Amino acid sequence: LLVALSLVRRRVSLAAAFGWRAGAAPRHAGLALLLYLGAMPLVIFYTWVYRALLLQFGYRQEMQDVLRIVLGERTPALRAYFAAVGIALAPISEELLFRGIGLPLFVRRFGAWRGVALLSLLFAALHFHVPSFVPLLLIGAAFSLAYLYSGSITVPIVMHAVFNAVNLGLMLLLE
Repeated sequence: LLVALSLVRRRVSLAAAFGWRAGAAPRHAGLALLLYLGAMPLVIFYTWVYRALLLQFGYRQEMQDVLRIVLGERTPALRAYFAAVGIALAPISEELLFRGIGLPLFVRRFGAWRGVALLSLLFAALHFHVPSFVPLLLIGAAFSLAYLYSGSITVPIVMHAVFNAVNLGLMLLLE
């Protein structure tokens, strides 16, 4: 709401602020899928390395609280609601905040590489889950680089939604 009010007050369109262009969504969604698939081997490899290190140092790995809530819910309607929030609402709100607002500020202040690195650290840290820190750091960097490359917030939103959907789907299958 604050972002929308700020844009209206400054007379800036969504297209100018976030790279939303009429008709470009399918192309941006396709690019998002390609970039997601390109980033995942690196994310998976370093997740395995990080988890092995955590185990080596005796760190007990637990599921994120939000996943525990979703998987613990037995009411189908509430489970679907939580899944929708995780797959749609969270990616939209987090990407507008981190990539749409935070990334331009960090890039202007610290330069592109430092800005991406610092914002990715912040993104991972604000999830408050040590076992997910490195995967979130890496995927956050991928989201930031995708936004810088494409110039459209749609790309990291779709990447984030796919990331959450795949992880939730895997957790439901393993359940």
